[in-house]
Amino acid sequence: MKRVLLVGILLIGFCIVPALAHDHDSEPASPWSGWYLGFGLSSASGQWDVNGSADGGEVLHGTEDDSGGWNAAFGYNFQISDSFLLGLEGSYMSTELRGTAAPGWSYAPGDVDGAAHATYRMPRIASLVGRLGFVAGSGWMLHVDAGVARGTLYHQWSDLDSLDEGEFGGASKDASGVVLGIGAAWSINSQWAFTIDYRSIDFDKETFDYGDIDSYGLPWRFNVDPQVDTLNFGLTYKF
Repeated sequence: MKRVLLVGILLIGFCIVPALAHDHDSEPASPWSGWYLGFGLSSASGQWDVNGSADGGEVLHGTEDDSGGWNAAFGYNFQISDSFLLGLEGSYMSTELRGTAAPGWSYAPGDVDGAAHATYRMPRIASLVGRLGFVAGSGWMLHVDAGVARGTLYHQWSDLDSLDEGEFGGASKDASGVVLGIGAAWSINSQWAFTIDYRSIDFDKETFDYGDIDSYGLPWRFNVDPQVDTLNFGLTYKF
């Protein structure tokens, strides 16, 4: 329900904000109002909380990972007063987020050297957020963001010697999430601005099921609950 409300607010804003801008064409241009493109670098931290089912029981584990990457954004801001603005922004982030949980399950009775590992990756994240901004003095703008995200989650389940090959199974799913963030921008001139923002993305739990390996006595169903935090730096060009 929360995600439906967020999507509805974003869609309404997407229709209203450009209309408001058209109605105020006669007013002096705002240094922040208008369409913009942005590019920059990102730092991401991923946490994977996993509940795995095996032989009627449950095994819990988690893993964390940090990654660098890049980001691109396209958006529209409209200044509604001297101090406040509304905006919409779509963004794409490429990451190298990758976590490996190695609880050391034995996958072959009597083979003490064998261990099963689970690997999780989320190499790309797209998001759409609405923005409420506060225009401060000296060319500064502070903002809070809220919206939705979509990320591709990969899961590999294999033994120690074939960790990247998914010997027991491998799959990918598109995970949806809710985005909350804060940020700031500094206007270099009438068209260029430096930006920095922090975003927390809480993705829905995804289930990976490998029922055909149950005979090994291994976990065969994984409920993966990803949480990603990002710190983004970049430049925007207003046109």
